[in-house]
Amino acid sequence: MLKSKSFQSKCSYLSSQNAPTSKFLVAHGLISSVPIKVVPVIVGSLDPLTLERYTSIFGKHFESPENIFIISTDMCHWGSRYKYTNYNKDDGEIHSSIEKQDHEAIELLERHDIVGFTKYLHEVQSPICGRHSLEMLMNIISSSPQKGKIRTKLAKYGQSVAVKDFSESCITFASFVTVIEE
Repeated sequence: MLKSKSFQSKCSYLSSQNAPTSKFLVAHGLISSVPIKVVPVIVGSLDPLTLERYTSIFGKHFESPENIFIISTDMCHWGSRYKYTNYNKDDGEIHSSIEKQDHEAIELLERHDIVGFTKYLHEVQSPICGRHSLEMLMNIISSSPQKGKIRTKLAKYGQSVAVKDFSESCITFASFVTVIEE
């Protein structure tokens, strides 16, 4: 977990960079210069009991300044080949509708609103592949004794293609930074 006094400035700076490496993170004071040991964990579909168990396991390591959690997920796979073409004409072009829908989820994630995020997933049926990882992170945050000091901010959002026609498809992505403010 990143600890920071200047949360907004670091989020702004990160959003202007492309895929920061560990060297980048060290150089800009986002992590210490100690060697980093990466422990990859793939989180697939989780039933509520398994999600609770993983939340407990990872929650023990969340607040340690020695650890950083990197969760990778897309926000949406849109297009007929993905069998997901949710579109609201009132939002303008298709890519604008996709972005508006994604930003609904993004706002819930920034607020750590696990109930709202679960409701969003159920209502919109958005195929967010890493939704269980995100739910686990929000559960960890909500059970943290420091939850009032934890902030999450969107660092970068993007779409693989600005879809204008139903024959097209795209994948959308969002990067977030979560920190425990000192």
